[in-house]
Amino acid sequence: MKYKDKHIIGKSISILYRYSQIFFNDEFKELSIGKGQYMILMCLYWHKGITQDDIAKKLRIDKANVARGVKKLEEEGYVTREVDPDDKRAYRLYTTEKAIKVQPQIYDSLIKWTNIITDNISNDEIEQFIKTITKLTINACEYSGDVKLANHLKSKE
Repeated sequence: MKYKDKHIIGKSISILYRYSQIFFNDEFKELSIGKGQYMILMCLYWHKGITQDDIAKKLRIDKANVARGVKKLEEEGYVTREVDPDDKRAYRLYTTEKAIKVQPQIYDSLIKWTNIITDNISNDEIEQFIKTITKLTINACEYSGDVKLANHLKSKE
């Protein structure tokens, strides 16, 4: 690839990200779940009792953004906080019954988005894209010093 064409990768990833945020905002509007909050919920579905700091680390997002997202989810009745018995300054987060009820809708929306963006793309092309984007992600992780995630992704190759 010529150097002048390499900007297309970042630009395309950026466009995909922005359109995904628009899609998910529309999908979750009736649930009062915003673009950053559904990722926190997803994390809580997989890791019950996780702390806000751990969510920030897993999602690689700012702690303040996680705090705002958790606060909104708590206000909407999707999340509860309990004081961590091992560290009274920290809170363990749990999904509520309301969050459990919308879990299938959230997963369906993720599948719907994947189907939208992979329309008219063969399974071979999708598999090759996954391999390539994983390599790009590993390179970014290694550059940023996130060796743990890079090694995790390498083990999945």
